[in-house]
Amino acid sequence: MIGAITTLALLAALATAMATLSNTTIAREFPTYKGGTGSRGGINDFVVDQATRLAKYQQAATLFYYEAVLLWCAFTILVAATFFFDLAK
Repeated sequence: MIGAITTLALLAALATAMATLSNTTIAREFPTYKGGTGSRGGINDFVVDQATRLAKYQQAATLFYYEAVLLWCAFTILVAATFFFDLAK
């Protein structure tokens, strides 16, 4: 049981760190990103490329965030169950 708790805690901490790094990367790579049109009135390829990269980064950050939340919930439930069953003895 201790191994499962330790593993969940390490995985949850790793997922939290990855979510934080993803958000930091988004803030560093796109500090003042504003989608828009190119100088010729059409959508510029560079703007589309930036929008696609931004969407991928945001998707990865969201995935890591939800993964971290689920792992922390599982960790909390496992610790609470362990504590409750130890008190019940």
